[in-house]
Amino acid sequence: MNAMSNAIWIFTRISSLLSTIQSENSKHTATFRLYKFELFDQGKEWYAAKKVCTDRDSWLVEINDLETYEAVRNLTREDIWIGLNFLPKYKWLWNEEGELRFSKWDSTSPKKYETKFNNQCVRQFASTGLWRNHDCKPGYKYVCQSDLITISTTPTTRSLKSGESIDVKLHITSYDGNVNVDVRNQDNGKIKTVTTSNISSSNPSTTLTINIGPIEVSSTTISYKFEARPQGNNHQLYSRIVTLKLVVSDKCDSKPCMDRENCKFTLKAPYYKCSCQPAYTGSNCEGRRFINNTANTCKYHVNLHDEKAFADSNSTCRELGGEVAMMKTTIIQDLVGSQIISQYGTNGTTIEFWIGGYKVNDSWIWVDGTAVSISEENSKLPGALDGKTRIMFLSSYLNGERNSMRWFATDKNVKIGYICEIAVIDVCSPSPCMYSGTCVFVGCQKICKCLKGFDGKYCEIGINSTIVISVTCVGIGIAVALIAFWIIRKMRNRNVETQSKQRSNDISIASPYQTTFVSSPSCSKPNELESPYTYDNDTTCYQEPTPTINETDNTVKTYENINS
Repeated sequence: MNAMSNAIWIFTRISSLLSTIQSENSKHTATFRLYKFELFDQGKEWYAAKKVCTDRDSWLVEINDLETYEAVRNLTREDIWIGLNFLPKYKWLWNEEGELRFSKWDSTSPKKYETKFNNQCVRQFASTGLWRNHDCKPGYKYVCQSDLITISTTPTTRSLKSGESIDVKLHITSYDGNVNVDVRNQDNGKIKTVTTSNISSSNPSTTLTINIGPIEVSSTTISYKFEARPQGNNHQLYSRIVTLKLVVSDKCDSKPCMDRENCKFTLKAPYYKCSCQPAYTGSNCEGRRFINNTANTCKYHVNLHDEKAFADSNSTCRELGGEVAMMKTTIIQDLVGSQIISQYGTNGTTIEFWIGGYKVNDSWIWVDGTAVSISEENSKLPGALDGKTRIMFLSSYLNGERNSMRWFATDKNVKIGYICEIAVIDVCSPSPCMYSGTCVFVGCQKICKCLKGFDGKYCEIGINSTIVISVTCVGIGIAVALIAFWIIRKMRNRNVETQSKQRSNDISIASPYQTTFVSSPSCSKPNELESPYTYDNDTTCYQEPTPTINETDNTVKTYENINS
């Protein structure tokens, strides 16, 4: 039962409240200056009347001059609450905040505020139109005052990036019909006018969405103004303005350019421009700049911007798929030199770059393990390799001109620019390595890793520890035919077994499969012996067998770890 009683009470209360709200319609209205006055004839306490006005986006009427006083008297000659009241410890204020600048007190007012009388509210008398302060509880009629036009937006501060546009939602109320809304930019220049179309006396409020942008300024805070004014020429000239603050951050604030590159705001999309260092390229300086050789097999990266020690430079080149560049020929150095001038100019301060040469004991070698020739044909190449330091670099120090870069040497921990070489194609295809050697590439250089028992640039040299079988011409066909013929003859002449054994002992051959043939004109002839086949001295010869070492491991060419 209690639950049912509570539900009935709540329903009754809500119905009563809705009825009260619906019944609070103004009896008379009037416009004055930029305001609308509404008279409500249902008597209420002062604070209840104030709340009704506030809920209608208005306020209890404020009378700040004689003209306003007369406009209110013309609206009603009845007793009404006005918006003036007294705040203890403060003073008389309009709606608890506005200064009192005009008054119409009767001869006995204002009376001293006393708590027991609660005489802090002001009533305007019907008969005289004068004001008197007294108790706030009696119910009197009241007048609400509101702007003829109101305009607002939420929030009043927005953030966006340069080049972006935003939609601004405006809440507009007009008791003077539809309005025009002028949009003004940060320079107070009108950029557009938008018109409402659905405001009426029964529906004075609407929502208007206006797009502004793109906002083409760099990082700053600017303001846009939205000014609502009546349509037509017959209306009194007045307006209401709401200001929207825009906090603009440009594209450069997000650092789109690579680290240590310069970013500048622009008025066109993408609203920024990266000023790349000469070693980099791309809209965001995200790509490295390369120059290819004439054969398009190798590319070079010249970088003065990111100064590094030698080990770090070599690591960077390896991350790019290459090595610190080896200036093995004048063609390579001329190509790199032209790129240095293209990126950094012909003249200027001394510039220095790591290149891939280092010193082991008293010998200079390239990072691929090959020897450095100090006496190059082109006199530009040799510089001041003083023999005391270990790593080679390219410098314009000698004459200050960058079209004559020379080699120098310094400590590996010095931080300077660097030059990388990266293979564009597979330099090991096809492999130049002989006798199952493995081709590997270092930068754009290819080297062969030979099986044990072989040596040479392409593993073409055999070592004595292994019998080299190198039958590469028609002599192999002759040898095979002779062996087959010899086997058949032996099977047919079993009756001469003793003679055959003696022949075998003389030439130290247990079986014909141990006979070794090499395609070399320098090998020795066999001892004088009887044989069922002959020899072609130009192609194939017989060699006494020697012990064979069955090793297949690769021989690893090593050189000092210069990155340690």
